[in-house]
Amino acid sequence: MKKLSRERFAAAARFIEEHARPVDRSLYRYHFAGGTVDAALEELARCQNADGGFGHKLEPDLRTPDSSAIATSHALQITRELRMPPLPGTLDYLRATYDAANHVWPIIPPTANNAPHAPWWTTKDLAKSWNGFRANPTAELAGYLDDPRWQQEVVAHVLDYLATLPDKIEMHELLCFLRLGAMVEVPAAARAKLVRLVQVTVVRDPAKWAGYGLRPLKVVTSPASPYYAELRDAVEANLDYLIGEQAADGSWLPTWTWGNNFPDVWPVARREWQGSLTLDALKSLRSFGRL
Repeated sequence: MKKLSRERFAAAARFIEEHARPVDRSLYRYHFAGGTVDAALEELARCQNADGGFGHKLEPDLRTPDSSAIATSHALQITRELRMPPLPGTLDYLRATYDAANHVWPIIPPTANNAPHAPWWTTKDLAKSWNGFRANPTAELAGYLDDPRWQQEVVAHVLDYLATLPDKIEMHELLCFLRLGAMVEVPAAARAKLVRLVQVTVVRDPAKWAGYGLRPLKVVTSPASPYYAELRDAVEANLDYLIGEQAADGSWLPTWTWGNNFPDVWPVARREWQGSLTLDALKSLRSFGRL
């Protein structure tokens, strides 16, 4: 069993301190260097807009300062990670932007095209590309709602969508359902469907991990995960692979690019992703006793 050495941990920490975004630096300090929840929340709040939603490159592939459901979902993941309630105004944003006719949150605003962005965040035909937003981001956002009746309504619609799916799903949709299942008790049939989808969607072959796909550690973030028993061998292999994947500068790199989109901006977004992915790697390694 491989472990990350102290020297390589120090290189990762140095990369985060020197190159990561302030929000990622504050989260690193919270987890590993005696930082406080308040300091992390303060940095997160800098990404919040007056409407309560989040933007300002909190999702590095989406550079618009305007609020979006996807960036707001990232903010909610952070507050949950910190074991804190949503920042004031966040749920007001969700109330204001909910599409009640279709029971979804549109994933990004039309203004996203006005700023540099990854090709998958082009707004043309976006609802078609993301299956009407019925899972991503709606399934995840439903888990954070503080109104039980409204939450029940949204969850019922996303579970109806889940039931229509064959045993195949886009990986980000699956992650949204898994985050919902970590926050809300779902019926046994839905849980069984998620187990089947995890089995067929997670990439278990180490030879394919260099490409873009759903690695085991994206689903199993700690030994307490309900999917750990099923994926244990793949998770342990993925941890070994993760250690070997660390770059010379101490960082972990994204497995995707923007292609020819905004070639002058992608290097900036790539560096931001390096900071975020390096933090994620350290958290995963610690969760499984690999530091």
